[in-house]
Amino acid sequence: MRTILLSFDEKWYPALRNGDKIFEHRKKFCDEEVRAFLYLGKPRQQIVAEIGLSRRELLSDWLIRYQDDRDVVVRIQDFMQRNKFAMKVLWFKEIEPISIIELQKRYPELKIPISFHFLDKKPEVLKWLDENKKYTGYQIENDFSDIGKDDICIL
Repeated sequence: MRTILLSFDEKWYPALRNGDKIFEHRKKFCDEEVRAFLYLGKPRQQIVAEIGLSRRELLSDWLIRYQDDRDVVVRIQDFMQRNKFAMKVLWFKEIEPISIIELQKRYPELKIPISFHFLDKKPEVLKWLDENKKYTGYQIENDFSDIGKDDICIL
């Protein structure tokens, strides 16, 4: 499984952390299951969690799957104005915050991703993160056995 550094908007973080946000939506995303270090931008500028994301699904496929439900179709169409893919948030593990500024001092070649970067291409950064992350003990695993129309394109 590949590992990425994923930029994430602070306003969605509480819903991700508590398990309300079970899908992540993006314009572009890799086509494989990944482990992601979650980076929150300004003002925090910190890596705050590690999450598992499923292989991407096309929102256009969801449009076909839910075509008989007008409310879901409207939500999907709204999301499709900004996104192309959805990935399941498989699990979430909170870590003690790691300052991206301090990490960049250690590894100046590390750039802040607009969306995501593969950390496998920066093995020394990935090794440092894996060796220095400290889990807080807070974690969740999302259950996708009973996904319904009310779970589609809500956050």
